[in-house]
Amino acid sequence: MMQRFVMTRRSMLFSLVGLLLTTVLTLWGCGGGGGTSSYTDPNASITTTRTATALIEPATLKQWMDEGKVNNPDPASRDRVVIVTVATAAQYAAQHIPGALLLDSSQLNMTRLEGVAPIGTMVLDGPSIDAQIQRLCINQNTTIVFVASKGQNALNPARAYFTFRYWGFPKERLKVLNGGENAWENAITAGTLPASYALTNL
Repeated sequence: MMQRFVMTRRSMLFSLVGLLLTTVLTLWGCGGGGGTSSYTDPNASITTTRTATALIEPATLKQWMDEGKVNNPDPASRDRVVIVTVATAAQYAAQHIPGALLLDSSQLNMTRLEGVAPIGTMVLDGPSIDAQIQRLCINQNTTIVFVASKGQNALNPARAYFTFRYWGFPKERLKVLNGGENAWENAITAGTLPASYALTNL
């Protein structure tokens, strides 16, 4: 009986020591040992594309364009920006913000086949989102600005935003142009943006 009591106390002691060591190592790995959050989180170093909310104004996007961030060919740049027009191919071909790339809204959903009837509202699967990411030249250092085409509402950019969030993109890297191409064109008409930034079909 006494031997069992001693063994139980010894087991408890080893368990407590193990718990203490685990706690110390965890705290050390979380920054207590000189580590930095930018090492484990590349988004911690974002400075010039960080905004208060996901909605940005045309003036902010113009500033990023002027700073050379939009479609920056350097993949190592931490403040690279890609403008993504979420629209049909015909809408994009008619006009879009200079430098914007197309994310065809018809390719933003998948058809669910395992239900009672097919329904086309399933979130993109892994291979499909990977294909879009590669086509748009997006990497972990890219800030994505989703844009609604002229005359369209924010439904498509919002779906794109939440699809990318679903697949783990940090919210700091995802933006939506407030008012889409309508707001962009209105800013040019009002003289807030120069005419050289007008919507293009090139």
